Amino acid sequence: MKYKSAYTNFSYIVFIALGAPLSALTYIFITEPNERKEASIIGSFILVLTCFIIHAFKNTFYQIENTILKYKCGVFHGKIDIQKIKKIEINNSIFVQAIFKLGWSHKGIIITYNNYDDLFISPENRDEFIAHLKGINPEIRIQEK
Repeated sequence: MKYKSAYTNFSYIVFIALGAPLSALTYIFITEPNERKEASIIGSFILVLTCFIIHAFKNTFYQIENTILKYKCGVFHGKIDIQKIKKIEINNSIFVQAIFKLGWSHKGIIITYNNYDDLFISPENRDEFIAHLKGINPEIRIQEK
């Protein structure tokens, strides 16, 4: 089953705060008649960065197939064996204490798997997602933060 990433108003504000200036800079650097090669390089870099952010924003999801949890956020992706998940920590704070954060909402879950690996994700329907994982691995501990 496929779960989209949740988005909050804060997510959209951050997206616009990053996207608008990057788009404006791209437009300025590319359309400004300038013979300097550096301006074209900077404009191209900003354009690629803007496209990367838009791609990641629109292509973040989590998928459960049999006993595997697959995650994707733009070009970042991976999979976790659900049987190796030890703990799920429910997070509602803006500050997330996880090494790898692949969610666009601050309201998500921190999945601890293997011994010391963790991953923050923010599925739209958090409770349904957790129930699905618990149905596959009932040994998962749930912790409210």
